[in-house]
Amino acid sequence: MTMEVVTMNLLNVLAFWLLMNHAQSAEKLKPFGYEMIGSMGEVSEAGPVSPNYPIGPGDEICIEAWGEISFSYKLTVNKEGFVTVPNVGRIYLNGVKFGHLKDFIVQKLSTVYQAAVSRDKIETGATSVDVYLGKIRGINVVVAGEVERPGSYSFQASRASVVNVLAKAGGITGRGSLRAIRITKADGTSYTLDLYDLLLTGDVKAKTTLLEDGDVLFVPLKLKEVKIEGEVKRPAIYELKEGEDLEDLIRIAGGFTPKAYPSRIQVIRYVIGEGKKVLDVDMARSKNFQLLDGDSVIVYPTPTRGRT
Repeated sequence: MTMEVVTMNLLNVLAFWLLMNHAQSAEKLKPFGYEMIGSMGEVSEAGPVSPNYPIGPGDEICIEAWGEISFSYKLTVNKEGFVTVPNVGRIYLNGVKFGHLKDFIVQKLSTVYQAAVSRDKIETGATSVDVYLGKIRGINVVVAGEVERPGSYSFQASRASVVNVLAKAGGITGRGSLRAIRITKADGTSYTLDLYDLLLTGDVKAKTTLLEDGDVLFVPLKLKEVKIEGEVKRPAIYELKEGEDLEDLIRIAGGFTPKAYPSRIQVIRYVIGEGKKVLDVDMARSKNFQLLDGDSVIVYPTPTRGRT
């Protein structure tokens, strides 16, 4: 018996064994990422106030001045959106962005304290004015789609991270996408967030994507889910985006183990009206092999060569 025949026989026996055990072993595989996102929980939102934070009723405005004039006030924005500054009067602040708040207040002060709060006095440092927030009313973010508890959520901060928002909403359901989360800003602009960037590469931009007052986070259904087992470093069930193929799946799964036999990959596919199909794939020739929703991929080990 030749070495080639022995090798093929071993491959056939191994393929039969793996196929017989595929359904049972696949049940043990879990969708990648959901447990990790869920375990992150809520973290502190402490940090600088967002310059885009809109001032509104309940915010505490702190105004301090020193130099040619001296005073310190803590003023709460009332239900009508006003604060009343001693000697200056009522100032309407509702909707003013925090990044513009200091200039807005200084301009109002200069109408009363014309000499002390002139541009020259401010620029030379003869008079200094500081404006900041004490207590803030917080923000509201809407969460919709495939989360456990859709709704509107409040945060006692000027911004909230995506991880915190998802944690408050109970996490993403097993049907929800981790890779196509849509965030719509209060001004109507939107973008898509892929949490695999955080989970696979530690991309901090994904983790620190911050939502602001009036933003909407929407989790759609995932469109394509594929299982991969055998000789890859991280067997699991993965979500694939449009255009991602077998090579992308191998990369997402951590790559091949040293035992992998890239020329011997099988794709198990169920076709409506036709039933189960088993497709043999040689990675060297078909690395751009297109996968379908529900496919299962088996990466076989390199066969042990027998003696002639």
